[in-house]
Amino acid sequence: MKGNPFKRANRLWFREGRTAKALAAYGEALRAAPMDPVVAFQFARVLWSLDRFDEARFLLDQANA
Repeated sequence: MKGNPFKRANRLWFREGRTAKALAAYGEALRAAPMDPVVAFQFARVLWSLDRFDEARFLLDQANA
């Protein structure tokens, strides 16, 4: 799938409810923009929704650094 991975992840999660696919797309978005705190925050939110709290906290800590 082409295009902006962050926009794709948001569409997958918010509009389509496809959390697992969104998680992969947020990972791709974070690799493309590792210093973007908005991407890290959204990725953390989807991790948190999957009860992956430690990973979510790690991303939020990185976003705040």
